[in-house]
Amino acid sequence: MKNYRFMDHDGLSPCRPEASERGIALILALLTLLCLSALGAGLIMLTQTETWTTTNYKMTTQARYASESGLQQTLNWLTYNYTPPSTGLDLTKSPVEYPVGSGSPVVLLAMVPPPPGVSANYPTASVQTAFSAALQDQPISGMGVPASYSVAATLLHMRMVRGIDGAPFPVQTWRVVSRGRLNSARAAKVELSADLQTPTSPAFNGPVFGVAPVCASVHSGGNGTTDSYDSSVGPYAVSQSNTDGSLGSNGNIWVEGTSTHIHGSVQTPLSDSPGACNGGSPDALSINGTPTIDGGLVPLPAPLVYPAPPPPSPLPPTTSYTVQGGNPCGTGPSALPLCGTIGPSGPSAEVTFAPGLYGNITVNNKVVHLTVGTYTFNQLLLAGGAEIIVDSGPVVLQLAGQSLTGTPPVVLDMAGGSFVSNPTGDAANFYISYGGTAEVHMRGSSDAYGVVYAPNSNVSVYGSSHWYGSIIGNTVDVSGGINLHYDRNLSSEFYITGALRASAFSWNKF
Repeated sequence: MKNYRFMDHDGLSPCRPEASERGIALILALLTLLCLSALGAGLIMLTQTETWTTTNYKMTTQARYASESGLQQTLNWLTYNYTPPSTGLDLTKSPVEYPVGSGSPVVLLAMVPPPPGVSANYPTASVQTAFSAALQDQPISGMGVPASYSVAATLLHMRMVRGIDGAPFPVQTWRVVSRGRLNSARAAKVELSADLQTPTSPAFNGPVFGVAPVCASVHSGGNGTTDSYDSSVGPYAVSQSNTDGSLGSNGNIWVEGTSTHIHGSVQTPLSDSPGACNGGSPDALSINGTPTIDGGLVPLPAPLVYPAPPPPSPLPPTTSYTVQGGNPCGTGPSALPLCGTIGPSGPSAEVTFAPGLYGNITVNNKVVHLTVGTYTFNQLLLAGGAEIIVDSGPVVLQLAGQSLTGTPPVVLDMAGGSFVSNPTGDAANFYISYGGTAEVHMRGSSDAYGVVYAPNSNVSVYGSSHWYGSIIGNTVDVSGGINLHYDRNLSSEFYITGALRASAFSWNKF
């Protein structure tokens, strides 16, 4: 058999590659290698970027933790190691200025360099020194790298209120800037800013509040009434209003009488319908007779918490003394310290007490004058028509109630026809503070202006008369025909305050 070979016109085989196609495989291989190299380099760069991003995030988080530590330590320092200044500040400005009229904010500084526009300016050099020593470049352990924080604090707001013990108390708002820093080869800084505020709520919102969640936590009757006035505007006759006379309680409120009139509501977190009170499950409201309650029953969203005032510090003695007769303060070693007389001695001599510490004092048929200051008694008994007159205020009467006897024990007793006279017309000028469980017995009068804060004590007000101000007790009995007149000004005078707490966070990384 013969083999035939087909040739094209130039004598070449049609299956043979042309010269221009030679080396294409090498080019394709190089292109593939280039693509793989670019992809590999991209993966390496992406991995490196992710590594640096993770590292930066870790360092930023560590610096933030250091900054948060500075905030917390500043909060602790201001709470436990700091006494606010009492004079020289312009409290009408925000930030608070020192000196008055200087335009310079009050600043505690423990940061170098300080934030822009911030410089140390505090009235007491020793406080600034202590702040710097406690809060500048303070190391943080447990980070795995060296870390520290420094802080600066600016006083934004400050006002003086009276706390539950009757003593003045500063309510402050500080703006704190805390700078956390990592002191490593690749340094990181984070500034965290927060406002530290003193939380407050008014202590007195009505004429009476009973803290105990029991039957007759508040008992009103005897054809008494409730209403209100505002001592900051004028005397009762000028500012009286048939409003804001609400009775409040965490338990049952018992109202009775044929013409008892509550110019307000009765407020309790209990929601049962009016009826006879069951001791195991108190009803919200019990009614006997035909009293009038203008606002009806109003439920509180939750029980109200009234912290007990702290025990007096220092505590008073427990020795006993009776103020009576023609020589009421005594003489020589047996004389009652801080006691004096007005005018010539004799059976009609009136007595003055100076602010200070007193033991178990009985005042028998004597008039006692008090002036502005704090009076701390272990026990105070008024007998035989004795009278306390508040000549100037504020007068704070603190009660200790140590080792009392009696069933039940009584820490303050005005039941024997005795009463308090406060001609100033301002309930805040006579403040009774007691944190124990012994009973408090008061007596109303035509000018009995005052405040009782005894959240653990059963308080009774005797006499068919008047009490101007407010009363908070474990239970409060005003069933003897007492007319209660709430001083609306008290809502801006006395506050329940808490510890500083942080709010309004913001932060920067640099």
